[in-house]
Amino acid sequence: MRFGVIGLGFMGRAHLATLAAHPGAAVAAVHDVEPDRLAGELMPGGGNLDTGAAAWDPSAVRRCTHLADLLDDGAIDAVVVATPTDRHADIACAALSAGKHVFCEKPMALTVADCDRMLSAAASGGRVLMIGHCLRFWGEYAAAADLVGSGRFGAVRSVRLWRRGGLPDFGARNWFADVNRSGGVVMDLHVHDADYALLLLGVPRSVRARGVAGGDGAGLAEVVASYDYGPGGPVVELSAGWLTGKGVPFVMGFEIALEAATILYASDANPALRVHAADGQPVGPVQPGGGYQAEIDHFIRGAAAGVVSDLADPASSRQAVALAVAAAESCRTSQAVPIG
Repeated sequence: MRFGVIGLGFMGRAHLATLAAHPGAAVAAVHDVEPDRLAGELMPGGGNLDTGAAAWDPSAVRRCTHLADLLDDGAIDAVVVATPTDRHADIACAALSAGKHVFCEKPMALTVADCDRMLSAAASGGRVLMIGHCLRFWGEYAAAADLVGSGRFGAVRSVRLWRRGGLPDFGARNWFADVNRSGGVVMDLHVHDADYALLLLGVPRSVRARGVAGGDGAGLAEVVASYDYGPGGPVVELSAGWLTGKGVPFVMGFEIALEAATILYASDANPALRVHAADGQPVGPVQPGGGYQAEIDHFIRGAAAGVVSDLADPASSRQAVALAVAAAESCRTSQAVPIG
């Protein structure tokens, strides 16, 4: 499958290297609005996590100054959209209309209306659209979801999810600090855990959240949200933060309490994932670490077959955006926001 990669920041470069290492993929063209990125060495680097991607050879890749040159290339089967978030919907819709399958970085878009545009474009064009919610493929997160789904340890009693670190600063033009481009911490960090809560538990009845504002133009810097799953439902709390201070490390984790076990994960712990079963029996082993390669492999297989799996359904990615939007609204109003 021949790919075009749109956006050559941290995640774009990571996906370039992952695609180059995939036996079923070839990178045919790249596009970025920054001339220095097109002219420079496109090597993986930067960011708050190790993507696990190897270096790649850019010598055979066409570098497109204009997006239309890439989208009009009939030899390109699929594109990766790794631009700032405010460009996701327009670029994804244009690519789908041009007959390309689309893998788009998370979040799907900044608004539910833009998510709906993307879903409509995928349906009209008969092409596969997948959003890069990598936690669904992340070793420890995937293993915990499998344990919850198996019912082996009974029903979920509570879920606590968290991720925090310094404000992303992956280059001189830091669009993350502009809430109109990134959506702030709610869309950059919180949406990951919103999507994971959907995977574990489905759609809540309502969202209630509290937040702390960041610097000028950055929107919320911290958010804590509670999901209501109705009488007898689990206690669910999600927290995310861009913390103040140079060199603040990025950490993520979860605590899932079941009737007969507790599953703990912390990215800075060793071992990172621990399962404490009531019967004392060991659980494992778990393949640790990142899901970038696994999500791209899943996309390639789905696009080749022309199908969207339940694990990568873009309608669920739309719901994650709706939950993040609800959390931001609740922070503004101090009221619970019902979820349709």
